[in-house]
Amino acid sequence: MRGDMEAITQASSRARDLVKQILTFARKQDVVKQPVDLAMVVREALRMLRASLPATLQIVEHLDDVPPVFGDPGGLHQVAVNLATNAAQAIGSVIGTITVRVWAARDSGASPQRGPVEPIIYLSVADTGTGIPAATLDRIFEPFFTTKDVGEGTGLGLSVVHGIITSHGGEIAVHSKPGEGTLFTISLPAHGKGQAVSQINPMAA
Repeated sequence: MRGDMEAITQASSRARDLVKQILTFARKQDVVKQPVDLAMVVREALRMLRASLPATLQIVEHLDDVPPVFGDPGGLHQVAVNLATNAAQAIGSVIGTITVRVWAARDSGASPQRGPVEPIIYLSVADTGTGIPAATLDRIFEPFFTTKDVGEGTGLGLSVVHGIITSHGGEIAVHSKPGEGTLFTISLPAHGKGQAVSQINPMAA
């Protein structure tokens, strides 16, 4: 009976996540942006995930105090959850490590003519998993594209991440080789003093 209940719980969780991702992918309403502490959002997302990850997985955090970004805290929370979940799935049941970093770096394009340049805020998620073949890398952000078995993935996670990040004026890069793990790096502009509260469609991109 316990095994049946655990199977029901897992199936319910998968259904919940699928519905959440479909709603995020399809929603058209605007989201009000605000200053967001990305390090705090990532820390909360990892705290939530730890309880559901196997003991064979270690999460290593390097979360610096960084200037706020201008965005949707719910969307950025989902980005962190999706990337960490993907990393855990890439590692599977073997012993592995997920390394999550948040840090800031200034744009090298500062000049007297341009004046002070706001820093760029970075989020990276690296795993020691199986890596991604080169032929697959070009398609990982396509909606519904997945290499996972039936019931293990929806193909929406990375497309949702890509849409949220681009709608925030950010960029996402991925570096991976089979057998060497995967590294996702996201860059977001820091919140500028001249920015006013605005609205965005999180899936406009």
